[in-house]
Amino acid sequence: MESVEFVVLEFADPQPRGDFTARLRRIAAEQGFRVVDVLVVAKAITGEVTLLEEPGAELIRDVDVDDVVADVVPGTSAALLLLAHSWRVGTRTALREAGGRVVLAERLPASAAGRLVSGA
Repeated sequence: MESVEFVVLEFADPQPRGDFTARLRRIAAEQGFRVVDVLVVAKAITGEVTLLEEPGAELIRDVDVDDVVADVVPGTSAALLLLAHSWRVGTRTALREAGGRVVLAERLPASAAGRLVSGA
């Protein structure tokens, strides 16, 4: 079973530029995660909200999106993503076969992760 993460991305324009979703899916295939679901929320200057959902994308609706939609600034957009961490499946199997278990898994802010990787 893959672990799934809910991520919200913000865009300065009323819609993401280019074919964001297709590009995200290509990157996911290369990087060991899977895009489970995408919902793009566009909010007009007037406050009118448009939901741009991919065909067959329904799982994101199970997440309470009302709070996220309320925080989208008029004239901008947001992408709500469900991402499955495919790379963890094989790792979990190897860990179990070695007699181990995950004790802690925590996401670090990009600034902290960058310092760790660079050795600063």
